[in-house]
Amino acid sequence: MLSLRFSFSLLAALLFAGSGSAVTYTYNMTGSSMSMTNQLCTPATCNVAVTGSMTIDDDGAGNVSITSLSLSHVGYEVASPSLLSVVLERTSITLGAGSVAASPGGSTTLSAVFGGTTLNQTGTVTCTNGAFNCTLAGYPGPGVFPLPPTEAPPSLGTWTFDAFHNLFAASFVYESQTTPQAASETLFLQGSVIPEPGTGLLVGAGLVGMAALRRRARA
Repeated sequence: MLSLRFSFSLLAALLFAGSGSAVTYTYNMTGSSMSMTNQLCTPATCNVAVTGSMTIDDDGAGNVSITSLSLSHVGYEVASPSLLSVVLERTSITLGAGSVAASPGGSTTLSAVFGGTTLNQTGTVTCTNGAFNCTLAGYPGPGVFPLPPTEAPPSLGTWTFDAFHNLFAASFVYESQTTPQAASETLFLQGSVIPEPGTGLLVGAGLVGMAALRRRARA
């Protein structure tokens, strides 16, 4: 029994060695989506998957910040083709003004509020006339046009984390527009941490240690 208790202590020590020091979390953003809400399109057509990665740094002193962001999505219809077709595609969404700090922060925080920032983007909007002309949406006519290079959401809002910061979820209004009518584009974020190679080595070492101690206890 003593050996078994010791083995669990060894595993815990290996897993949490270096706690209180700086930690970097890199997330796979599979499961995220961009959605436009208005009266010209339906949820089935005004929603598209967002892919990419994001990195959050915890400095070990209670401060957490988003340090990198790399997202993209394929084109999706945000209007009604019979009236006016507008397709948005973003090949890149990145942080614009550097890292974004959370308040409060820390790796033990289950929720944190990130403030406003600028986001850089590259992509296109494709407009096709329907019953209404593309000039109604502010374009010179039908065609493919570059998206503005930056977006400035009012706030990234509240992000929620699991106990180990392996998972998080968040959403915020990415863009608001008034033409051809009021609408808002919302970015729904969902991330799962990509394990660092060292984490697997620590877990493996702990399991090997536990197995060795069990063998000794049986001998």
